[in-house]
This record gives sequence, structure tokens and C-alpha cells, in this order.
Amino acid sequence: MRRLDFIDFAKGYAILTIVMFHYMEMLSLPPLLSKAIMFGGTGVHAFFFLSGFGLSLSAGPVSPLPFYRRRLSRIVVPYFGFVTFLFLLNQLYPLYPGRGWYAWLGHIFLYQMFDPSIIESFGGHFWFMSTIIQFYLVFPALAVLARTTREPKRFFWICLALSTAWWIFLLLTNKTGTRAWNSFFLQYLWEFGLGMICARAWRASGYRFWEKGVLPLALTFGLGALLMGVSVFKLGTVGKVFNDIPAFAAYMALMILVYKGLAPWSRGREFFLFTGRISFTLYIVHIFVAQLYRTALGSMNVSLSLVHIPIMLAVAMLTAAGYQRLCDRLQETRPLRLLASSPQPGRNNAQ
Repeated sequence: MRRLDFIDFAKGYAILTIVMFHYMEMLSLPPLLSKAIMFGGTGVHAFFFLSGFGLSLSAGPVSPLPFYRRRLSRIVVPYFGFVTFLFLLNQLYPLYPGRGWYAWLGHIFLYQMFDPSIIESFGGHFWFMSTIIQFYLVFPALAVLARTTREPKRFFWICLALSTAWWIFLLLTNKTGTRAWNSFFLQYLWEFGLGMICARAWRASGYRFWEKGVLPLALTFGLGALLMGVSVFKLGTVGKVFNDIPAFAAYMALMILVYKGLAPWSRGREFFLFTGRISFTLYIVHIFVAQLYRTALGSMNVSLSLVHIPIMLAVAMLTAAGYQRLCDRLQETRPLRLLASSPQPGRNNAQ
């Protein structure tokens, strides 16, 4: 199957908004702007959706062992490798004070996802890794459920019902502010499941949700953004818990509008496509780059300002591209090649 340009574009767009959100968070911003940049962080919802979409493009049944081998080779090993690098560096130069063996082993043995004290160790963004690994662990079972559910919409409603039940549980137990709980995979199951049924629709009839008209997309963005604002700023904790649906709708609509708007500008689209191809490593390294950059500025008594953001982004992208190349070369070695080479029905590049 051919590579879907929209998937790479979407990953590139999402990671850029996430990185910019994290970098802009480090600045002293006016109150309104500090709230507005939170929309960029909504890109994590797109990643969960795209993960469900990409993993579900294969038409045949999912064999758990080959699937886990491929995820281990392509995602988990690079993640473990970089966290190990951060841990060793931290022993020589304490960028992450108080993060020692227990935190590092938490990443390697995956108990980090259940311990609030270390779930964001070596970088606050690493919570995402615990959530996506949870999805990898349950994906074979989800694939069976999706395949045995005759109506794709019914599968989506099941996922949405489970997510809603989880949101209510968080409210009733006052765990909405605890990362290990509010980032459990059930929190995002509904959008991961939506990605799975969109992939199923694409296989069946060539359905392309990214080719919808401009007016419906603009209305979706406007309504989603309005509901998102009301949820976050007027409904308190309840609004924040149930905010994911309007936030996802607004973010995806705007993303597709940008994709359509860049159609005549090939270089602009190529930039997003390239960024999409290094999106995973860029996510892993971008906070580390910011830490080093801010430390360097501090040694020169220079404050971080808006002019430094493009520089940090460029350095992060170069670092990510280099790490991606290293990971690709390591995968070409015999142990990792054998790890990822188990036969998979309907394997495709979009995964």
C-alpha cells in the first residue's frame, strides 16, 4: 500500500504544535496568550487518533507476537535508548535533580506509568510514552473487538462509553489532577477507536475524511473551539474532564484546513511531511534540547525570549533527524532486523 501523505502531514503538524506549546510555556506570557497556546498541546489527541488509524490499516487479523516485536523495535527500543542516555548524562551533569536509578528503571520496566512521582521523570512529556505503550499492549484485543463488531459505529460507541465511564470515575474519586490516572489509556480510547474505524472505512471504500469541504471544517473548528473555551474556563473540573471531544474536533478541523490550504505550496507541505517522518524522535528529544539551551543561556545570564524559540526548534529538529537516522541504522543490524521482520498480513508504510 502506498504511503498516505496526509498521515505524515498530520503527524508533522501535530508534533510542531506540541513542541511550540511546550516551548512557549517556558516564556512569561500575558494571561490570555498563555491560555491560547494550550490549543497547541491538543496535538496529543491527534497522535492517539493517528495511532489507531495507522495500526489498523492492515486488513488481516493482528498476530500479537509479531505486532509486539515490531512495536518494540520501532518505538520502545528508541525510547529506552534515549531515556538511558538521559539517565547516564544526569549522573555526570544533573539536568534532572533527584532522578536516579528508581526513575530510570521505572521507564525500562514500565512501572513509571503507574507511579505519579516518576511518570514525568526525565521530561514532563514522557507521560505520553506510558499511555501509547498501554495502547500497544491492548491493541490486539481491540483489533479483535473491532473485527467482530459488524457495525463500525457500534465499536466506536463502545470505546466512547468506556472513556466516558473513566471520566466519571476520575470525577467521583477526585483523581482528575493526577497524571497517572488522567492519562490512562481509557481516557483517550474513544479517539484511538475512532482512528481504527476511519482506517476500516478507508480500506472498504476509499473514505477520506481529510477531503471534506472547507465550510463544514470551518464550522467544526469554530464550534469545537467555542465549546472547548466554555468547558475549560466556565465549567471548572467537569469541563476539563469532558473537554477532549470539542478540543479534538476543533484541532482536527483546523489541521485539515491547513493541509488543504498548503496544497498549492509544495515546499510548505514537504516541510510538514519531513517533520512527520521524524515526529516520534522529535517528541522524545525536544524537551532535552530545551533544557540544554536554557542551561546555556543561564550560564550567560541571558533570559529565554521569543527570539530563541525558532532556534530551539531548529536544534531540536536536527537532533531528532540525527537520532532517527541512528535508530534506522541500528534497526538494520541483525538482532533488531530479526526482531521487526516477523511476517505481518497487509503490512504497509503508514504504520
